[in-house]
Amino acid sequence: MTKRGAFTMGALVALAATLSLPTVASADAVTDRIAKGQSHYEAGRLSAAARELQWAIGRIKRRIATDIAKTFPDAPAGWTVRRARSSNRQGVTMLQGLVVQRRYRQTGGRGTANAQLIADNPMVSMMVMMFTNPAVAQNAGYEQVEVEGLPQGALIKFNESRRSGEVVAMVGGRAFIKIDARNIADDKVLKALIRGWKIAALKGKLGLQ
Repeated sequence: MTKRGAFTMGALVALAATLSLPTVASADAVTDRIAKGQSHYEAGRLSAAARELQWAIGRIKRRIATDIAKTFPDAPAGWTVRRARSSNRQGVTMLQGLVVQRRYRQTGGRGTANAQLIADNPMVSMMVMMFTNPAVAQNAGYEQVEVEGLPQGALIKFNESRRSGEVVAMVGGRAFIKIDARNIADDKVLKALIRGWKIAALKGKLGLQ
């Protein structure tokens, strides 16, 4: 095994050992699969090693998604929150990364909102231009709104005739927040949601602190 291969395998084993997973059983499952992957790798059974390690990485990403979901904003006054959902998108270049989302519904009304956190996805780098070039954001109809924990703030736009709008924000160059809402009278719920996001905790879960 090359030095590079040994380093990569050792780093993955160390990562699993230091993760705070929900139960001993799940921690054992992850470390056992990594150990099997290492055994296959050292024996030259690369396909088998890849399968074991991909399973372990999937479980680790599931824990990351669970932790990230805890940073989502609570439902604003007059709204309710639905359970967060996540997906590890792999295999297709344009759909790589982690997506976690949560839906909100207006109590006694037709308003709906969907909040998404997209990390390590090509979409993140595509959105950088809007935050580094104010003219691009302005031409797209966005206005800047201040958000604690986000030096660049967030970008918001609202269409009064369509009663819909969205707010977007970058988090440390690795993650992208998008919140869109429909059947709303104004942009108040969008501002409440983006300002209610636990940004400091999110940065911690993404390893940005």
